Amino acid sequence: MCVWKGFCLLALLSLVVSSESLRILAIFPVPSMSHFKFFHPIVRKLAENGHSVDVISPFDDKEPPKGYTNYLLPATTMTDTINLEDFERPLQFLFHYIEFFVLYNMGKENCNTTLHSSA
Repeated sequence: MCVWKGFCLLALLSLVVSSESLRILAIFPVPSMSHFKFFHPIVRKLAENGHSVDVISPFDDKEPPKGYTNYLLPATTMTDTINLEDFERPLQFLFHYIEFFVLYNMGKENCNTTLHSSA
């Protein structure tokens, strides 16, 4: 029984020691500073911990850590795409359906714009 515990401990330690860094692609195409400020510390910390992080976003990191590569999207991507009058309709029972199609179309346009950008 003691040999089995020793083998399990050795196997567990070998897993901990053999960690490797990853290549991470982070895509934040929405030109919303609040979204960027939420995810930016996470991807920055990943780069500081030795991972290779490629970030596609409309915002630039002024002092990126080693392993952090930023690809800038045009800042005008996805602005003025939501008509706020769509959310002021008197038919409240249709709101969820309208919201679904607005978000679907916005996501589709966002993906097409991002994938066809020079970044």
